[in-house]
Amino acid sequence: MSESHQLSDGKSLAIAITEASVAWDKRPVERISVATQEDNAETFYFAAQQWKYGGLWLVQGFASLAIAVYFIAQIPGVPRVTNQLLICDAFMSGLGVFGLWKAVQSLISNLRVSETGIPYQCCFTTHRIRWDELQNWVVRTKTEQGIHLPSVEFEVKGLPRRLEVPRGSLSNRDLVVLQSLLKEKSIKYHQA
Repeated sequence: MSESHQLSDGKSLAIAITEASVAWDKRPVERISVATQEDNAETFYFAAQQWKYGGLWLVQGFASLAIAVYFIAQIPGVPRVTNQLLICDAFMSGLGVFGLWKAVQSLISNLRVSETGIPYQCCFTTHRIRWDELQNWVVRTKTEQGIHLPSVEFEVKGLPRRLEVPRGSLSNRDLVVLQSLLKEKSIKYHQA
């Protein structure tokens, strides 16, 4: 049986939405599995946390490239300052390309945990860490992170330095789930 409600001025709706958002933040950590052709894997996308950062880099990149195009267009009209315009154009073009690269890095980077290992895609490079290559890992939740410490570090055999997931790339909930997954998978691998 359906109930009918009178329309209100929206105050009760605002309270209901606020209560729902508080309840959403307090819900238990859930694992969301993504089935792939290879195996069951859990993917953690950085864009959920870094979309603002990526958007700002995107705007900066396009603005810098637009200024560079403007400088190129001014060269025929002002022959005496051609060298200065070319220097400014090279600088703005470099800044624009760097901004677009940082935007893409922020928006498409991700980390997967699967039965075969940990593929970590950072921009256009992918590091595939097999479980037998993983020597050590550290996951720092938001309360454990220092100012300059990364969220996640992987020490891999054969690599001279640790692979790092930058601070702020994953939400605290994702870090907790990732930590439990890494514990589970590494114990499972080392017992086998």
